[in-house]
Amino acid sequence: MKPILLGALLLLAGCGIEPNLVSLDVSPATAMLCGAQAQVQFLATGIYFHPYSQRDLTTQVTWASDAQRVADFVAVCSDTHDVCQQSVLGLTPATCAAPATCILVPGLLTAGSSGSSQVSASMNRGGSKIIVGNAAVTVTQTCP
Repeated sequence: MKPILLGALLLLAGCGIEPNLVSLDVSPATAMLCGAQAQVQFLATGIYFHPYSQRDLTTQVTWASDAQRVADFVAVCSDTHDVCQQSVLGLTPATCAAPATCILVPGLLTAGSSGSSQVSASMNRGGSKIIVGNAAVTVTQTCP
């Protein structure tokens, strides 16, 4: 085989190593919510190296808010009376009457009281290697 053809075949075959997740991009990077119960959908995009690629990891990461009273990731539920919400982390009171059917929408953040919160998406890559992406959220009760 000619050296150029052999090199091209090796390039197409890749190196046989699984892509390495190097960072998480959370978007939007900042969000302003107006009023309690306002919502924003966050997305987590994994940035990989070797070879470079991007993948939607919204449903695979762990979502967290550092101020659950300001904004929290909640499950959207339906009970016998109405649509209600239940905290994913269990830190805010549930508004659902039992029995309720809940659907977790990964990355869906709901506003609570006024203030600021840092939200994060994290993924454990084995051992102690955890990749984290962050975004900032501001909640105000005075709407323009």
